[in-house]
Order: sequence, then structure tokens, then C-alpha cells
Amino acid sequence: MGHFGTALSGSCGQDCQDKLIIYLVITIALSFISSLNSAGYMLLPLRSVEPRDKPFALAVRQLFAQLLGWAPTPLYIGYIIDSACVVWETSECSAFGHCWVYDLVDYRHKFIAFQLVLKAIAVICFLITWLSLRSKERKAAASTSKDTNIVM
Repeated sequence: MGHFGTALSGSCGQDCQDKLIIYLVITIALSFISSLNSAGYMLLPLRSVEPRDKPFALAVRQLFAQLLGWAPTPLYIGYIIDSACVVWETSECSAFGHCWVYDLVDYRHKFIAFQLVLKAIAVICFLITWLSLRSKERKAAASTSKDTNIVM
């Protein structure tokens, strides 16, 4: 190739062994922490509604999980992957084809940011629910103690 050098097949190597280990440790820790709420995820709708409404509460919870979580997530991930593309294959019709080169650093940052945003939303929802239920339990306990004081 003249005085410019040579071209090699494949992607450029990156020395990121340390980053991989840090990423794996953080991902495993977050996965463990996220799995701690699975029992609460099932018990929450069962304990917070009347017995006759429990099947409906479980169905509504599953509906929202599907609509807000499972269904649109591949679209978001696809958008993140496409947005990290640097060189697109173009056809005669000037339509975009496959991506030839990705900006791996940009992709990594967007993908991890997406995961962190979803985790933050989940934590906020669980905190709101926990505070609401705690307040409800305190009010119920206070009214029960007033009722027992009146009887005595």
C-alpha cells in the first residue's frame, strides 16, 4: 500500500482485560442485588390486594412487565446498536444496509447507560412502593392501637 502501511483483516485489538474484569464484577454484583427482590416481586401484588383480586393483580403485573419491559427492549437495544455504527453499507437506492464498523467505546457507554437507567427506574419504583406500604402499615397499626385503647 505504498508508504501508508498495510491493512489487516479484522478489528483493531484493544487491551481491555482490566475493564472486562471490572465490568464482570459490577454486573455480577448488580445481578445478585436485582435477584434479591424476586420473592417480593411475586408477594407484593399478593399481599397488597384483597384475596378476591389476587388473580387480577397478578395478571396486571404481568401485563405491565410484558408491555414495558419485554416487548420494547429489543427495539431499544437495536437502536443503541445502530446508533453506534460509524460506517454503513449503502446500496444503489441510498438505503442503509448492514453496519460495517461500530464505535465500540460509544456502544459500550450507551449500553451500560441504558442498563443503569433501567435499574435506577426499577429502584425508584420499588422505593416508592416500599414507602407507600410502610406508611399504610403504620396507619393501620396506629388505628389498631387507638381501637385497643378505646376498648380498655
